[in-house]
Amino acid sequence: MGKFIQIVAVVILAFLCAVGWQKERGRQAIAAADQFEEWAKSQRMIQVEFVVSPPVGTREDDSLFLCGRAPGMGGLDPTGVKLVRSSDGKYRAAVELLSGIEQLFCVTRGSYESIEADPSNGRPNWRSEIIGGRDAVELTVARWADESASDAEECASN
Repeated sequence: MGKFIQIVAVVILAFLCAVGWQKERGRQAIAAADQFEEWAKSQRMIQVEFVVSPPVGTREDDSLFLCGRAPGMGGLDPTGVKLVRSSDGKYRAAVELLSGIEQLFCVTRGSYESIEADPSNGRPNWRSEIIGGRDAVELTVARWADESASDAEECASN
């Protein structure tokens, strides 16, 4: 009988510990949800101007686009937001984005084949940036994926 009482006591103690642990986890989850709610309330739609310097050799009549994960950047469509060429040779577009959110984006010439490329390896150069309290994001495209590194170097030397 004494052994039975010990086993019952251990089971009850284990049950009470599990209940206590669950209550604590519940309190932590509520605190995290409250913190997220406060953060979410501080987020707002902001207008951000993207200013893109194209690589040397980009033709004046080339169309450039922002392609991004956010709906305001076309939802990964390679022709998401058309950039307008200005007299200084840079391309610009204003985009509405949610502040404080990490944005994934790149510049294309209208397709994934002509996406901006990392100058060292030629792979697509997807950018990741938290858009926040500034009005403009300035980018320089080193080269396009559909051009070889030697093409870009040749254009730069001419």
